[in-house]
Amino acid sequence: MNKEYEIHHWAVANRSEQEAFEFYQEILGLDFLYRFALSPELSGKIFSLSGEIPVLVFGTPLFKVEIFVTEPVSTLPSVHHICLVVPQRNHILQKAQQRNLPVIRIPRQGRETVFVRDFSGNLIELKEQPNAAHRTV
Repeated sequence: MNKEYEIHHWAVANRSEQEAFEFYQEILGLDFLYRFALSPELSGKIFSLSGEIPVLVFGTPLFKVEIFVTEPVSTLPSVHHICLVVPQRNHILQKAQQRNLPVIRIPRQGRETVFVRDFSGNLIELKEQPNAAHRTV
């Protein structure tokens, strides 16, 4: 097995730049890195979409998330999600709940599995960094 694989980025659709900044920067605490526009030609070839698509890129030194500012294409039920290991999960969940974002808490074998949806309905699983609850800031 090749152990040199790593995630470079993941991409999601978001219906608004403002909501993307609010969720990915203010709630998750990711850095805004840059923006670009996907040309109509490329959006057609890659995604079968028409028109130019603005893209916002947020991230950390370890990964990036590309936010394609467009209406989500599918409303079908989906298992698509990304899982982030975060240092202060409860702090993120508190900020999400203050903005009335859906938080899903599932008790499992003495621990809790937690998901939050962004403003466009994208599902993000949040795992607490090991021993993060015991660290001092």
